[in-house]
Amino acid sequence: MANRFQPAVGYLRTSSATNVGADKDSDKRQRAAIEAFAKQAGFTIVGEYYDAAVSGADPVDQRPGFAEMLQSLAANCAKTIIVESPDRFARDLAVQLAGHDMLKALGISVHPCIGS
Repeated sequence: MANRFQPAVGYLRTSSATNVGADKDSDKRQRAAIEAFAKQAGFTIVGEYYDAAVSGADPVDQRPGFAEMLQSLAANCAKTIIVESPDRFARDLAVQLAGHDMLKALGISVHPCIGS
């Protein structure tokens, strides 16, 4: 269990443009899961980053929202990324492994709310 109020960021991703918009629930569902997990695990969400209509097969460091998140992690002292589920981080296993290796080298961990 994390120390109380340890800073973390939330990362959301929706692959299809048809699932993006005010009338859709993908981002709302992901946000609710991230917030509930953070509260239970003792994290404080200090930022949220969203890649809308971005494939889970795209390398993580080539996603606009993910790249912005990486730049801001040092500024907000967060070393933890919370995602709804592993497939929100990446659907492709090779992309997931490469992403985890890159983040590990930076001292950053990823915590999925579901399937962890």
